[in-house]
Formats: sequence, C-alpha cells, structure tokens
Amino acid sequence: MDDSIKLSNIKLYGYHGVNDFERENGQFFLINLRLFLDLKKAGLSDSLKDTVDYSRVYECIKDIIEGRSIKLLEKLADVVVDAIFETFPQVMGLNVEIEKPNPPIKGSRIDGVSVRINRSKA
Repeated sequence: MDDSIKLSNIKLYGYHGVNDFERENGQFFLINLRLFLDLKKAGLSDSLKDTVDYSRVYECIKDIIEGRSIKLLEKLADVVVDAIFETFPQVMGLNVEIEKPNPPIKGSRIDGVSVRINRSKA
C-alpha cells in the first residue's frame, strides 16, 4: 500500500535509557512516524471519520514517550508500534523511527542514534 500519513520530527522529553542518569534526568527524543492505510475514502469524502486523526496519533506517542521509563530504544519503538496498531485498526503498516540526540557515548562526536521499525499487520 502506498497511501500514508507522516508525522515528522516530533520532539518529546522522556526518561528512557540504559544509564541511571538518563532515566533520572531525562532527555529529548525525536520521532518520525509513517502510517500506511487506504486514504481513498477520505480523499473522496473529505471527512475525518474516514482517516486517522493524526492529532490522536500524536497524543498516543506523547503518552508513551512521556510515560514509564524504558531502557532500550528498540523496546520503546516496539511499544509505539503496538499502541498504534491497537488504537488505530485502519492502519495496515507502520514505520517508526526514534532518535536519541547526543547519546551518552563517552568520547564520541555523534549527532544521534536511532532505531527504525517497519511493521505491517499479518
């Protein structure tokens, strides 16, 4: 399916990471999300009920990032995927990328590290 809705460069503060200080002090995370779903009906009807309300998608992601602490970016991205599929049944596929800007890697000069998950409903 080629139809999609993309939410770009969502910046949220959360308390995730392997290190204790990351979970105690928190940091910003950047999230990019692409939802794959049939948009034909919404294109014809011009009605929000025929698509996914991306403000609700944003709130779903915000609740997760600002919620309970998770150690791995892989787990954090997986939680986002599961929540989107559960909350928005019309979504048939999903790409989510979560970036940790300026990760705490001693002696490194790196802008960020990210995890990307591409999933579709079976």
